[in-house]
Amino acid sequence: MTTDAIRLAIVGSARGGGAAQVIDACRGTNHRPTAVFDNDAALHGTSVLGVPVVAESSLEALRAHRPLFDALVIAIGGNLGERERLFRAFDDAGFELATVVDPSAQLRTGVSLGRGNVILGGVYLGPEVTLGDNCYVIGPTVMHHHTKIGSHCYFSASSTLAGRVTVGERVRFEMCSGAKADVRIGDDCVVGMNCVVRDHLEAGSIVEAPPYQVRTRAPA
Repeated sequence: MTTDAIRLAIVGSARGGGAAQVIDACRGTNHRPTAVFDNDAALHGTSVLGVPVVAESSLEALRAHRPLFDALVIAIGGNLGERERLFRAFDDAGFELATVVDPSAQLRTGVSLGRGNVILGGVYLGPEVTLGDNCYVIGPTVMHHHTKIGSHCYFSASSTLAGRVTVGERVRFEMCSGAKADVRIGDDCVVGMNCVVRDHLEAGSIVEAPPYQVRTRAPA
């Protein structure tokens, strides 16, 4: 490990698997996971891939254990509301939010990443792809050229986006889902497993299969 290694705190998903995915993605990078923070008290004192679970994921706990890490990353994948809430709380508190990119991911020419993203093994981001902040991308997801992704989005295994797709914020792509070229997907949409978005989606839409259906969430 090099002397310029960044000590990294992993927040959440100690039981769900996200913490293990992020820790594994750090191998061969300058990120050195040093602590996991998770609200499940039964896990405190255990470890994930050799990294100790030390405390809950509150601001108070993170501040109390501040000497253990230089930056943090959120390992929660599917709960986008919680992912966004934590990101904003940590950002407002002045914590550095790291982006973790697995060494096996392919980031082609002109890729732009915001803060707090997790890019796992086998992901392909084509030329001029742009991601906002705090997205979680599982391999072997593929995003082709000039695709633009908002913040706080989640891409499950084998998601595929063709070129020039535009995705809003808090959008969830389930396993083996995707979108055709040039479509626009609004905020807070969910694209179900095995579904391909063929036309523009308004904010709050849910795409389901079988058969291919689009419906709009009822207002909260």
